[in-house]
Amino acid sequence: MMSKNYISRIVLCAIFSFSHFSCNVDEPIIEDPFNVKVISSDYSLAYSTIYELDKDTIRITYSGHVEGEVDTVFYRRPLSIEEKKKLAAFFSEFPLSDIKSEYITPNVDDGDQKLFVITIGEINKTIRTSNYFEAHLGNMVKFLNGFIDDKYKICYEPFNQME
Repeated sequence: MMSKNYISRIVLCAIFSFSHFSCNVDEPIIEDPFNVKVISSDYSLAYSTIYELDKDTIRITYSGHVEGEVDTVFYRRPLSIEEKKKLAAFFSEFPLSDIKSEYITPNVDDGDQKLFVITIGEINKTIRTSNYFEAHLGNMVKFLNGFIDDKYKICYEPFNQME
């Protein structure tokens, strides 16, 4: 017959092994809530393209600004486990609190208009860019474009800016 001490050691060893090998505390975790939305507007053509990413899905929506038009989702797919890990790693290092809420090139009323609406855990930020390239947002767009088919990529490139 097995002693209680022997059984206790087996149980403790099993618990230690399970907790040690099943959980990797160094692996980044996507905070909850999590949502990244990039709204790229073309006012001259009366529409916006909305790129939205949450913990599970990426989707791209056409939003017409003409009365009676209905928004249309034209790209949607779930994220793989590997993509979720990349997402968690990227946004765990993303300096959201350091980014201002507006980046606007003066004296230009049209052109490249973007609205970034980002929620990561407790931080919720809306950033408006108007004919302005902000480097952190540029890195984020480049990262997000890695999840999107070539024909739907977000256009956000550096260009000459007037301060």
